[in-house]
Amino acid sequence: GAVRYDVSIHTRAGLSDLTWIWDVLPATGGGTATVRMRTLESADDAQYDLSALDVSSMGSHITGKISVIAKPAQLLLTGVDLTFAPLRADLMRRLSYEALPPEVQGTFEGRLVAAAGGPLTDFLIDRLDARFTDATIPGAVSSLRAAGRVTMGSAPAARRLVVQAFDADLRSVRALAPTLPPIDGRATGRGTIVAADLKIADLNDLVLVWTDAEGNRSSVTGSARIGYGLSVPTIKADLLLDPISMRAFARLDTTLAIRSSYAGRVTADGTLDSLNWRANLTADSSGRVVLDGTASLQRATWRATAAGTLADVDTRHWLGRDDVPVTALSGTLALAGAGTRDTAGAFFVSAARGTIALRQTEAAERPAFDLVASALLDS
Repeated sequence: GAVRYDVSIHTRAGLSDLTWIWDVLPATGGGTATVRMRTLESADDAQYDLSALDVSSMGSHITGKISVIAKPAQLLLTGVDLTFAPLRADLMRRLSYEALPPEVQGTFEGRLVAAAGGPLTDFLIDRLDARFTDATIPGAVSSLRAAGRVTMGSAPAARRLVVQAFDADLRSVRALAPTLPPIDGRATGRGTIVAADLKIADLNDLVLVWTDAEGNRSSVTGSARIGYGLSVPTIKADLLLDPISMRAFARLDTTLAIRSSYAGRVTADGTLDSLNWRANLTADSSGRVVLDGTASLQRATWRATAAGTLADVDTRHWLGRDDVPVTALSGTLALAGAGTRDTAGAFFVSAARGTIALRQTEAAERPAFDLVASALLDS
């Protein structure tokens, strides 16, 4: 009959002993573990339980337990409870098949719990607590707490991954993309990754808060579906701004003259070269602007349109400045522009047109007037 066995031993062990499960595990390092090897109901199926696991490799230290169920056509990981103290970025990069950018240098600490687990292509995480200490930026620490399904390997993906909390030091984010503006501060929040891979991300129940180094706070909630790995990026978003600090953005671009905070709803739908958008905004709880428009951004050109209404707009609140007149503007406007962008991302206007019809009633500190105007720029 079929050979059956159930054997337990305490032995020397290392990550190299699991390369038959995960081919990118390192061959170096070592440690100890209690190993139980046994056949299951079918003699063709075997389970390997590693408990009291304590292994080190590539400057990383991993403890805990894990079970491997080997079937003729499938490998399952179950009963996972591993602590990383730490897991260095070099090993993490290897485990991610180089998906982790080489600019990420530092250590990850935390715990991974996956009772049911599953194959690496459909792995159910019950709890992931991770903390990253950036080795390149003094004091930069970021953290994440999440649970859900992931695919690990050369084509990483996630499904119904609930990010219960994250806290990111944006100095580390900018180090990954040095062409970004000099963003600083921290981003915190939560949300659900409905589905994501190397091409798209479908995000729901988003709560994002950015607080810059000077304490300017911006908050966004809503949902978004973004296609970033496509020939033409796509966007479908429905976001509530509560509020967005323009003072924070003015720190990134000193030519921006606006210092107020905007609140309201913004939606966008389409591709980056053919986008429809709508904004319904108020500034510091003063007045309202409702605009519908289009936008197109290509490698060397751009164009945009906006049309809508203004109601009781006070320029002091909308610009965030007290050196401009008090106003209460109501009416309509229609704007359009087009131009070019250089290799550094700077925008240049080559054509523009606009029409406005505004009215203001008389009150203290402001006169009454009606204004109808149009303008055209064609270079």
